[in-house]
Amino acid sequence: MKSLIVLLAMAFSANSFANEAVSQSTIGMGAATAILTSTTSGIKPFGKAEAIIREANEYRLTGIAPLYLADQVKNLQSEMDVSEAEAVDLLVEAAKEILSLNY
Repeated sequence: MKSLIVLLAMAFSANSFANEAVSQSTIGMGAATAILTSTTSGIKPFGKAEAIIREANEYRLTGIAPLYLADQVKNLQSEMDVSEAEAVDLLVEAAKEILSLNY
C-alpha cells in the first residue's frame, strides 16, 4: 500500500512539473508572437519573421546579436525572465510559426 501511495505521489509531481514547463513555453511563444506581429514599426509580420531568422543565424555564427534581433530580445526579456539565447530561440520558433501561416 505504501509503495502505491509513493508511486501515485511521484506520478502527480511529474505531471505537475510537465504541465508547468508546457505553460511556460506557451507563455513564451505567445509573448514572442505578440512582439513579432505588432505593427509599430510598419514592417509586415512576415518581413519581421524573416529578419528574425536571418539575424538569429548571424547571432549563432558570430555570437553578436544584430540591432533588430537585439531590440526584439530586449522586448521579450522585459516581458519574461529568459536568457538571451532562450529569447532568440523563442523568437525563431514564433517566426517559423508566422512564416508557416504565409505558405
